[in-house]
Amino acid sequence: MTLWHGKEVSENIINQALKNRKHKKIKMADNFILATAQIFHLKIVTRNTKDFSFFLDSLLNPFE
Repeated sequence: MTLWHGKEVSENIINQALKNRKHKKIKMADNFILATAQIFHLKIVTRNTKDFSFFLDSLLNPFE
């Protein structure tokens, strides 16, 4: 386990973030959000869809 801004980040999330980075240049914070959603099979609910546009499967914009 590693600490990231005071939060515990599992090795699985870190590995998923590394895989994401190989496919698409993505900001670190957005990448950890995405990797967490992927590992735990969660939806990302955001108005800022452009940062996650390549990952539409689990993206939800409640304003559309």
